[in-house]
Amino acid sequence: MRLEGAFLRPRPGQAAAYGFNKVDKALEIIADIQAAGEKAIVFTSLRGLYRTLEAAFRDRCIGFVGMAGVPTKRRNDVVRLFEANGDTVLLAGTGTLNRGVTVNGANHVLILNLEWSPETTLLAEDR
Repeated sequence: MRLEGAFLRPRPGQAAAYGFNKVDKALEIIADIQAAGEKAIVFTSLRGLYRTLEAAFRDRCIGFVGMAGVPTKRRNDVVRLFEANGDTVLLAGTGTLNRGVTVNGANHVLILNLEWSPETTLLAEDR
């Protein structure tokens, strides 16, 4: 199933409908994290889900820093930026932050899909 463009544009006065229980639940959890003034890392290895989450965060005014397309040499810089600014979410591919990057600025981790290799998922959990 392709997840790209999976959210539905709302009618005036309605909230956007994303059509995926996983996305809706993640948004619910992140809203609680944001309300508490805390931060989270959200992992997904699915490009379509990543794009759907970007759109959902923008629609809901949830500040986020995305790791898509960030060269390996700059990943630590992006993480330090996330830790220093007021954004709630660090959105990353499951394999993006699995080695050589330490994230101290988030106290919640959401993994939205498991990887084929258990090692990658375990390293994401360790963030």
